[in-house]
Amino acid sequence: MDRRLIIIASTKFKGGAELYIARLAESMSASGVNVRLGGNLNTWPVGLPNDKLRLGPKWGIKRLFEGLLRAPFEVFVVRRYLSANHGATINLHFKREQILFSKIAASYGRVVWTEHGTYPKGPFGRLISSFYKRASRYADEIVCVSDFVRRSIAPQVDCVNKLSIIESAIDVEQYFPATKRPLHCPPVAVVVGRLEPTKRPWLAIKAASDAGCAVLVAGTGRLSKRLTQEFSHDNRVQFLDQVDDVAVLFRTADVHIFCSNGIGEGFPTVLLEAAASGTPTVATNDCGFEKSVMEAGGVVAEATIASLALAIAGSLKEASEKSRQARQWALKRNMSNWSESYRESFFPTDVN
Repeated sequence: MDRRLIIIASTKFKGGAELYIARLAESMSASGVNVRLGGNLNTWPVGLPNDKLRLGPKWGIKRLFEGLLRAPFEVFVVRRYLSANHGATINLHFKREQILFSKIAASYGRVVWTEHGTYPKGPFGRLISSFYKRASRYADEIVCVSDFVRRSIAPQVDCVNKLSIIESAIDVEQYFPATKRPLHCPPVAVVVGRLEPTKRPWLAIKAASDAGCAVLVAGTGRLSKRLTQEFSHDNRVQFLDQVDDVAVLFRTADVHIFCSNGIGEGFPTVLLEAAASGTPTVATNDCGFEKSVMEAGGVVAEATIASLALAIAGSLKEASEKSRQARQWALKRNMSNWSESYRESFFPTDVN
């Protein structure tokens, strides 16, 4: 039976989507699938085949014109590459790859898209809309990482019956319940993620500080300098820049603060990482993942300092019960189920 998977993806970023692709490749390889990368990823697992195709950067509103100029060359490169890998399943992750290569890929094997986030709003989304819908005709299945993403993608595709949901997962066993805080120490809140306007880190930090917490902030972004300066006189707030092993942070935390406005979100891995560590989340009521947060023992509040501070205080009072609920929720979203769902998506004939 032909169990070959080719992932076409190329970007210099090292964000959630890129780490997701790496976990997917590792899990597929561990299950006996022959996995290869066609493109360039900084996160690609060492030891797995990497065919470094000459593809440019991801598309965006600023790079779209440049990307269109490169398109004929990139189409030629990918066509030649796939012709040498006839019969494999082809997994496409980013808009450039989906729009340019889906029709070509459909000539050589099963085509599966993975959608990591909501459909882009603004000029970029409008510019690519018709091309995206046309390209979706050639996808056999479009996997969305959450129902939130599915609802955003549905109006943009040729056939909604192609849409499926495989929620994100992590290796829960690598995370351990938070350590018990000494009684004389203040509660610890963590804010993990890119320091960008859509994540509203200022709101998260301010609310946690007002609730009497020591605040650990992990991440970098456009707001890094401004936030560091603004909270420089608050000795309760500590900026850690990029932290590779966030499990260490969550083990020391009493509560995780998530203040995203939902734009561009897929399924935030930090929600799973916090829950796996037994750390409940306090989130804003417009983040898009209110149901998941509450199922994981978390609390949802209005996107104001006062409401969030009150929710944080309430969460801390029920710390033990909420910690247990968070851990149980995470255990249901384990890697083995996630991997099996993807294998069925990539190779549906194996099920029969």
